[in-house]
Amino acid sequence: MCVTLSAARPGPAAGEAFAAALPRVEAVARFATRRVPCPDAREELEAEAVALAWRCYVALLRRGKEPGKFVTTIARRAAQAALGGRRVCGAERARDVLSPLARLRGRVRVERLGDRDRGRRRRPGEVVAAELAAADPRVKVPDQAAFRVDFPRFRGGLTPASQAALDLLAAGWGTGAAAARLGVTPARVSQLRRELAEQWEAFHDGPA
Repeated sequence: MCVTLSAARPGPAAGEAFAAALPRVEAVARFATRRVPCPDAREELEAEAVALAWRCYVALLRRGKEPGKFVTTIARRAAQAALGGRRVCGAERARDVLSPLARLRGRVRVERLGDRDRGRRRRPGEVVAAELAAADPRVKVPDQAAFRVDFPRFRGGLTPASQAALDLLAAGWGTGAAAARLGVTPARVSQLRRELAEQWEAFHDGPA
């Protein structure tokens, strides 16, 4: 379906014509962005490619052309422009660390928090530290980072019995429940709690 409009502003017929060609435009955009690893970035690029194709389609109509005859070519050029950093509202900055263009060109790599831990099995101390650090949103980021480093080191220097007690107490277990789980008396758990608190203080007061 081809529509040629002589008016400066394309009317509803232009939108209808582009809508008829939209499946082809979207197919070209999906194929062009198929190698983008991040699903979110790939979806955004596909949307930008479609938007750029629509802008080009309208511009050609205003010049008296018939873009319906070469929709595939328009879609390809739009997809190439989107992959090159062109946007409907401007262009991506290649030197911006958060710019998708910088990532596509291989200059930087942006990862979500926790991505590095997905490829390996974390030790028990790291698991507990991560859970405790994320439990209280009021803790400042530098303190969270320090705790994630210090806690596994501190836990690694304890005996297996103390490690088991520490994990339960850190997870919020009460004295009675922890005693039943560990097979000791509540008094022993209270004693372990005091010993662990003293050892934690000594760990921070000692040499780095």
